[in-house]
Amino acid sequence: MSKKELARLAGVDRSTIRYAEDPDGTPTILTLIRLSLALNVDLSSMISECPERSESE
Repeated sequence: MSKKELARLAGVDRSTIRYAEDPDGTPTILTLIRLSLALNVDLSSMISECPERSESE
């Protein structure tokens, strides 16, 4: 699925997709919910697969 298609399905701008993919990005919970629904993926599994960041980052 392209970023353009995902953005359309999630109802967000393509720049929001790029921001959510960025390791330094901190998408809102609403964005994460929209993405998980568009991808038909459980939000908790999506979050649990994210690498942990250290306090110093």
